[in-house]
Amino acid sequence: MMAVYRVIEELIKSGVPLREQDLIERTGLSETIGDTLDSLGYSEERPGFIDYESPSREIQGRRPSGWAIYKAKESVQRADPEDVYQRARKIREGFHSKTDLVNVLDHVKKNSDKEFTGEKVAETVEISPKNASSCLSILSDLGYLESTFNGKTLSRAAANKYTRMFWREFLEPIGIVAQTMDPTLPEFRSALEYYSSHNSEREAAIRRQMGIYNNERSNIGPEGGEILRDLVLSVLATEPKKASQIAHEINARSERKLKSNTISIHLRAMAKKRIIAQTGRGYYALRRTTKYS
Repeated sequence: MMAVYRVIEELIKSGVPLREQDLIERTGLSETIGDTLDSLGYSEERPGFIDYESPSREIQGRRPSGWAIYKAKESVQRADPEDVYQRARKIREGFHSKTDLVNVLDHVKKNSDKEFTGEKVAETVEISPKNASSCLSILSDLGYLESTFNGKTLSRAAANKYTRMFWREFLEPIGIVAQTMDPTLPEFRSALEYYSSHNSEREAAIRRQMGIYNNERSNIGPEGGEILRDLVLSVLATEPKKASQIAHEINARSERKLKSNTISIHLRAMAKKRIIAQTGRGYYALRRTTKYS
């Protein structure tokens, strides 16, 4: 969960697309960053929490075009496998794929007159494309390979509307609360253990809420949002009301029947923008009448 939090935090703060290497440098994560980006990105089964493209990633059996092309330098023939691995660990915190790195190095030495890509090396050495690309990148950083790029940026991750909603509604509030919590408290440890053991259920629930949020927001559109806001203000003109009362009165006045979820989303958004106030007992009111009696 911490890796997810840090990646999304950096994408939100950046506001521009970042490479996988950029995120490694900003978060200090290395071993988990690829899997984290892959899990957050789009797949056939679900929308993506982030926009993510990488040559090592397959979606519906296809990879985005473009692989870094590497050529061996003369110095690679003098490279000692153990020394290369130890130096790799210094420049890539958490890197432990020694066997893969040594095998890729050996392959490069034996075929030093050829060009190398993560895709081709993965097939020849029989390792994952992600690990092959990582090993080639490390050898390049250590000065044993030179690279040119064929096509797109090697990897690209960016925040999208889902990222911003997930950060605003879920992760940011958790981060704020976490700063005030004592991790040694038994209650904290119990909650952590529970959420760790129910990770897939929690992810599914969050994705369902994202789907509802996006569907309702798309259905009503910008113009509909303005009309709904005016209706809310009109309904609250006399006294504070519960969300269910507001929904009932809006649908009584509107030609278009709206779902309760749609209205609730807009009520929360209006409260957050301080257009209306939400009281402690589930009521909404105009800003000039914030107490219900």
